[in-house]
Amino acid sequence: MEQYVILTVGKELFGLKIYAIDEIIKMKPIVEIPNSHTFIEGVINLRGRIVPVVSLSKRIGNGVYTATKQTRIVVAEFNGEKIGLIVDKVSKVTSLQSIDEVSEVSGNNHKSLFEGVAHSEIGIVSILNMEEVLKYGGE
Repeated sequence: MEQYVILTVGKELFGLKIYAIDEIIKMKPIVEIPNSHTFIEGVINLRGRIVPVVSLSKRIGNGVYTATKQTRIVVAEFNGEKIGLIVDKVSKVTSLQSIDEVSEVSGNNHKSLFEGVAHSEIGIVSILNMEEVLKYGGE
């Protein structure tokens, strides 16, 4: 059984495999990058390293996020580079047992961003496909 970190964006729950995460940090100042994809918020300085930051809310089509005290940047590694994901809240680490495929009729036009959905004690969790979420193409 794999371990997942449960993330909240808006009212939706998302699961991310724990091994994909390097660290979770509090929000910090983000420097905008002109002419970048709409879901790329900019970059942060993480201990001397420049890390691009993606708004998960924008990436999945939920629109603009509003930072709160619970907003976090989940730093993951993709193709050897660190990338940050802005989420509204990091809830917990849990095991998810039965993961179902994402339905074609779910109405989500970003189906490739998800590996599946699972039921947990806190609700339905959409499992993120990090490779697809962090791809810069396709938008």
